[in-house]
Amino acid sequence: PVNERQQTILSIMKQNPSITREDLANKLGISLATLKRELTSLRKEGYITRSGSDKNGQWIVVSK
Repeated sequence: PVNERQQTILSIMKQNPSITREDLANKLGISLATLKRELTSLRKEGYITRSGSDKNGQWIVVSK
């Protein structure tokens, strides 16, 4: 089950796969630590993966 914030994160990642964690946290108005916790949860549940390097990589939203 994905909460409302996680749904928003997935939506933003679909629109902009190369968004940085910092930009994502700013866009959502949450701290980086909170975002990292959400991303960890989404990764563990299999909703997102990361392709490429931290600097030039992209988020991949997995359809479930």
